[in-house]
Amino acid sequence: MHHEPLPQSIAPVTANAIDSYGLPDIRHQYLPRLRFSEHYADGGRGDFPIARDGSFAFVVPFQDGPGVYTVVVWVKPHGATETIAASNISVRVSEPAGGVSTIASSR
Repeated sequence: MHHEPLPQSIAPVTANAIDSYGLPDIRHQYLPRLRFSEHYADGGRGDFPIARDGSFAFVVPFQDGPGVYTVVVWVKPHGATETIAASNISVRVSEPAGGVSTIASSR
């Protein structure tokens, strides 16, 4: 999940000069929960469960306050070795921190 400040007005000439856009470098990463005996390199076990059918749901915290939060969900199809970006969802948050949203996916 990436966070950036709320957009600000810019002059049309400035807007017309923009030819690309990228996500902010700073991000929060949420990982699927591993089996009881498994751990990620940082010692954690993950943040959300994945059902047997591959579906999942998790709460997205808007912990960095107002701004634009972009959630990119990466998936690995059964039997694949590479992950792919399955979605790219941006949410504008204009209220103080404390709100949450739930992201869910099904096979």
